Amino acid sequence: MDELINQMNYHCVSLGSFGCCIHTPFSYTNDGQSIRVFVRDLSDDGLVVYDGGDALLQMESQGCRITRSRLEKIRSLLRDPVTLNDRREIAATCQARYASLVLPEVVDAVLLVNHLGAFWGIEK
Repeated sequence: MDELINQMNYHCVSLGSFGCCIHTPFSYTNDGQSIRVFVRDLSDDGLVVYDGGDALLQMESQGCRITRSRLEKIRSLLRDPVTLNDRREIAATCQARYASLVLPEVVDAVLLVNHLGAFWGIEK
């Protein structure tokens, strides 16, 4: 995982037993904040990669209303294994050996939601 993060130009910060926070070179359109994702180990050689709800919080901070239809639109655009969970986090669970495939998928999904937020914010 560390090698993958280095190759992708991401910066990883350990959060101890909680996992790690990965800062990407990408930023949110409304305030320039770094897009980050979190990785947490699960008990069965699995892990979850998720955004902590940041993408939708950023969307709301742009003045964009998060409606049920917009949540459904976002869900329809995400590719398996990435989902939008009940905590409004973009997340994917996988076995640790697939982390190199799942991490970029989650980042792509966050970027997609970021762009939708910018578009829907203009649309108000």
